Amino acid sequence: MVLLPDGALIIAEQRKNRLIRFDLHTRSVSTFVNLKNKATQPGVDGITLDTHDPDQISLIIPDSPNGIILRLGLDGKVYSEIANGFSRPTAAWVEKDGSILVVDENARSLSRIHPDGTMKKLAQNLPTPDDVVEDNSGHIFVNTLADGAIHVISVDGGQNTILVSNLASPQGEIIDLEGNLVVTDSGHGRLVKIIIR
Repeated sequence: MVLLPDGALIIAEQRKNRLIRFDLHTRSVSTFVNLKNKATQPGVDGITLDTHDPDQISLIIPDSPNGIILRLGLDGKVYSEIANGFSRPTAAWVEKDGSILVVDENARSLSRIHPDGTMKKLAQNLPTPDDVVEDNSGHIFVNTLADGAIHVISVDGGQNTILVSNLASPQGEIIDLEGNLVVTDSGHGRLVKIIIR
């Protein structure tokens, strides 16, 4: 889920393959956009907000079942396709220069889509990657389901080290206001805060 500038939450609802809008003030829920599923895979997994250009804030949607990355205006109507050819993209993160990091769960990879549309693989053979975030120092964190770990990928993709292991189905991660990593350790029913020094 992401928090919009107007204070509403946009939430990815995988089973129905749609995004819903939750208004925190009125407590009302409405469909923001229905996505099309042309495959037999589960629906949309994660979304992120692109704020690198404050005049053109938009949603980035890894269209998981269809293997494409979409940009959606905050009106919920204006789509554009950023990239395609993914197996099952499940999460994205927008970098300071507008590049987009994408994890591809079935292809076991992390890629960077540059603003000019070119792509580069930063990591391969990740054990079922699910989410990706980057901190202000350029550390890229990918949680992986098959080994229950958090991997740190260098900004150029040259290094892949395990930061934390022994998690159970880690799904969802954020960087908190102090620059630390917070991960949902869903198999153990807890949130884990990892102090980044």
